Amino acid sequence: MQYFFINQNGQQSGPVAPEAFKVNGIKRNTMVWCEGMSNWQEAHSIPELRKFFKSSFLSLPILIVIAVVMTIVLSLLAIPLTALIASAFDTYAYYIPIPVVVISVLTMLFFLLKKFRHQFRNAFFLSLPFLISSVISIIYFNNTSRFDTGYCRVYRNGNMGLMNKFGFTQLPCVYDYLTPIDKDGNDVDYWHGDLPYRFIAKKDHYGLINFSGEEIMPFKYDQLNIWHERETDTPLLLAEKEDLHGIFNLDGEAVLPCEYSYICTKNETTGCSKINIGGSEDSDNDIFGGKWGLIDKNAQLIVPCEYKSISTYFSSGYIKARNDYKTDYYDFDGKLLRSEYDEY
Repeated sequence: MQYFFINQNGQQSGPVAPEAFKVNGIKRNTMVWCEGMSNWQEAHSIPELRKFFKSSFLSLPILIVIAVVMTIVLSLLAIPLTALIASAFDTYAYYIPIPVVVISVLTMLFFLLKKFRHQFRNAFFLSLPFLISSVISIIYFNNTSRFDTGYCRVYRNGNMGLMNKFGFTQLPCVYDYLTPIDKDGNDVDYWHGDLPYRFIAKKDHYGLINFSGEEIMPFKYDQLNIWHERETDTPLLLAEKEDLHGIFNLDGEAVLPCEYSYICTKNETTGCSKINIGGSEDSDNDIFGGKWGLIDKNAQLIVPCEYKSISTYFSSGYIKARNDYKTDYYDFDGKLLRSEYDEY
């Protein structure tokens, strides 16, 4: 059966067979008529013609609304979901959305093919939210490190922070850098299972914080470093403030108050370190003046700071501490062995 139709100019055309509708520009809402019909009707309303029209599935306004809602929902879910997946596999979070971006683009390209082009609009608006949310996720996780035990470092505007497995802030990006320390006082750049106990952190100055960001030592030190890593019986930190030095434990308690002009940063063969109080640094970075003493690897005082010079003789088993007319000899437990006076 052949049909007459109203063309785009409002004129009657035809007749044409249903198989030729597409060639003649007849669409589902085109008015058509054939012998036996009482009135003109839209082509899609005639049951035997419906098979010649492929539904566009959804109208454009509905597609736009769906795309907007999906984009908002997926963008909100993408960040925590991406972080959870990256955390589960201890990998970089920005890797996770890349396959979604690729699949979304390939889907759009697939429906651009001539055979499927009539459904491209639907494919475009339904794929677009996945594409946008994935790109947002990639941007959000840009400049982050690999996840490790549910956390990763974040780098923003030259500062460093910490992010948890949901993509939320654990430590804000306000630090110049963070040095993670375990309970034994060791630098654990990658902690692999045991979360850091403390962080040596720097803003304008150095301070010590816990994993929640609470200050253990205030941000007022010019330097803050691990004291003899893996050598001490209890973990300690060496602090410097205005050219004065001190040693603290990981709870911020002073083992040696920050009042020493010099604390040797490297153990001698004996495991002892020289300290000086009241001295000054010359142009060659040597300390002159003041009084010298000696501490062990745990920063415990062996020889008090009251001598002009001090030397250790490991092979002989003693420490030699000298003043103007008197030389005292100590063993390496800090016990005074004897005193000798200069003769005139």
